[in-house]
Amino acid sequence: MYAKDFFAKELKCYKKLQNIIIPGFLGSYTVTCYTVTFDDREHEKDKTVHVLLTRQIKGMRIYRMKAEDVDETTIKSIREQVLDIQERFLEEGIL
Repeated sequence: MYAKDFFAKELKCYKKLQNIIIPGFLGSYTVTCYTVTFDDREHEKDKTVHVLLTRQIKGMRIYRMKAEDVDETTIKSIREQVLDIQERFLEEGIL
């Protein structure tokens, strides 16, 4: 049941944030899959596959950025975006 509960919470968050800060959220899909097994899952219901559908967002992946290659303006912009996202999460009751 853990996977289902976690998925439901995450889906609720995506729905609250779609078209606000997550423009690429398309919806969700759940399927009980008998061709894929999760042997490490204790509960049978946790073997159900839950999927969030999103668009690919183009841009540089932050893990590929090197600190020495990023100027102060970009660092400030990223910081402001992160703080804005955090504020939105707090407003929506997500954090």
